[in-house]
Amino acid sequence: MPSITYSIVPTGGAINLFPVASSGATSMVLTRYVSGSTGLGPGTVLVSGAVVPYFLDVGDQTGTALVGANEYVYELSDSGGVVYTPGIYPSSEITIVPDQLTEILLRLFEAGVNNLVPPPGIKTPSFRHAMPIDQLPALPLIVLNQSLLQQEQIPVGQNVENADESGDWTLTGFAKRIYLISVLTRDPIELEYFRDAVIGIFNAILGSVMSQIGINVSHRYQAASGQDSEDSTRAPGFYYSDMMIELTGTYNVGITTNYGIIQTISGTVSSALGTNQPVDTDFLITSPT
Repeated sequence: MPSITYSIVPTGGAINLFPVASSGATSMVLTRYVSGSTGLGPGTVLVSGAVVPYFLDVGDQTGTALVGANEYVYELSDSGGVVYTPGIYPSSEITIVPDQLTEILLRLFEAGVNNLVPPPGIKTPSFRHAMPIDQLPALPLIVLNQSLLQQEQIPVGQNVENADESGDWTLTGFAKRIYLISVLTRDPIELEYFRDAVIGIFNAILGSVMSQIGINVSHRYQAASGQDSEDSTRAPGFYYSDMMIELTGTYNVGITTNYGIIQTISGTVSSALGTNQPVDTDFLITSPT
């Protein structure tokens, strides 16, 4: 007899199928049905021909992903017989627990800038996450944005399916992050002061914070300065310094899904030892929510 197992893809909308053909069978037919109140609907043949050990159903022949509210049943047939899966709901709700480094840097740099004691004649700048796109605000101004996130190294086993019993996944690895910190001023002396202040704040948080959270595998910075006075809409122009702050360290993103997981099935079975023998067997298989 053939057999078939399955798992729901954490994103929802797709189902992993693992068909096993009967001994000696050289061909197989895999068919998908949608189960409803009146039974199984018309079948959609997904595989007809050579035996395959794995099939990913992402809504083949429907033009879209599988519908999470639908109950799907799969039929596997070959020369040894026919088997069916139970009803499967490929539903999922994904909650992302993002990496918080950008928010941490924003707050640390903002606090550092706000606590500066500038020398006479130098104004305290405003600090923003995003550069204004409608008009140039009052200067001096300091803006921080992440410009690059690049994967560096990943641990062994990163690509192994390993969600825990609550449906939580943690993607770990090392990543390089480059942040662009722009300083805009009307005065070149102010520009140099705030450029040096940003570099000083960066160095101050490396040992006190970044080393504690694993973001200090490597780090460096560079600054390029200039002036903009060619556009009449920004007259009388301004001075700027673009600083690239580079950090390499851990990068962890958490994902939580809600598809069901059966941990234990308890009940009674009939066997050669007699009827109603207790059984308590541990499983770890996905099932409808």
